[in-house]
Amino acid sequence: DSTCANLYRLVRTWRAVDDCGNETIGRQTIIVQDTEGPILSTIPADVTVECSAVPAMGTVTAEDACDGPVAVTTDEIRIDSTCSNLYRLVRTWRAVDDCGNETIGRQTIIVQDTEGPILSTIPADVTVECSAVPAMGTVTAEDACDGPVAVTTDEIRIDSTCANLYRLVRTWRAVDDCGNETLGRQTIIVQDTEGPILSTIPADVTVECSAVPAMGTVTAEDACDGPVAVTTDEIRIDSTCANLYRLVRTWRAVDDCGNETIGRQTLIVQDTEGPILSTIPADVTVECSAVPAMGTVTAEDACDGPVAVTTDEIRIDSTCANLYRLVRTWRAVDDCGNETLGRQTIIVQDTEGPILSTIPADVTVECSAVPAMGTVTAEDACDGPVTVTTDEIRIDSTCANLYRLVRTWRAVDDCGNETI
Repeated sequence: DSTCANLYRLVRTWRAVDDCGNETIGRQTIIVQDTEGPILSTIPADVTVECSAVPAMGTVTAEDACDGPVAVTTDEIRIDSTCSNLYRLVRTWRAVDDCGNETIGRQTIIVQDTEGPILSTIPADVTVECSAVPAMGTVTAEDACDGPVAVTTDEIRIDSTCANLYRLVRTWRAVDDCGNETLGRQTIIVQDTEGPILSTIPADVTVECSAVPAMGTVTAEDACDGPVAVTTDEIRIDSTCANLYRLVRTWRAVDDCGNETIGRQTLIVQDTEGPILSTIPADVTVECSAVPAMGTVTAEDACDGPVAVTTDEIRIDSTCANLYRLVRTWRAVDDCGNETLGRQTIIVQDTEGPILSTIPADVTVECSAVPAMGTVTAEDACDGPVTVTTDEIRIDSTCANLYRLVRTWRAVDDCGNETI
């Protein structure tokens, strides 16, 4: 034996001795040595892998031609590069037999990071109204090698034909330790398809021509533009008379993108009220000699202003010429045919008898100087001159020439009023 189990010499001797004791010896010396290392089982091939897929240390066995199975020791060296996930692993499997023959197997794993972080769900592309633009969504990033990675955001606005018609391009960016970048993008098409909202529009209404309301004040608020100017328009549609017509009032608001909102009110203007007459003379009873003149009455229409007044007088006779009624009518008609009538009834009567001219005074005379019957006339306030009838009564006394004469003048007018 020598220094190890498989390093030794074998001295082999062949001896022949004849019958006479003559001996012949032959020798062979075999120097046995162990110069070959163990044989390793398959060493994993060199490989390039992602940092998230570094394989485990492979199991390698060793068989020595002389010693049989031999223990294998392992070693791994990491050689870093420009970033934490870019490096080389040099893995070594070593087997040494009993005589110190060593066999080494090596595998080089190039570890790289070529994959960017994985972003959580990116908000989908969407088309929204300008009043409903969503907030920037929260997006996270997880890198296969670095774990959670910071996400930076960016938003670009691409304007179009009006202020509220544009695109928002939102970008989420995550960069791992080795500079691998992952981008997520969302495009939001922002539009304005809704017109401004008008404040309360006055309701349709039917009014008198004298009570047409002023054009109501209407404001407009746009979901995107805020307060919007309101323009107004009024169309008059005439009918059969000046104060019978329709007013169609329009309030219009247009936002920055041309979306229009219109509000309308229809006023039916009518004239159902007649003119107002000034004071109508009160009904009255008068003497036939004091019939008043036809009073002057004026008319004012709420819509037409001063209106012409026509008059009419009807006489209703009774039992005598100066006993009757006068029905006086004042009539005013406005442009739409609304008529207002005012009436006064005058009862005309004759309660006064005629007026006699001077009646001769009572007198005492001598029988030789009795005056003739005086002439008396009568004038009636209504009938004018009236016939006077006379009568004389003699009332005798104690002698033929002592007596009284009672002379009577009588006038009766057409209505039987008598004056004596």
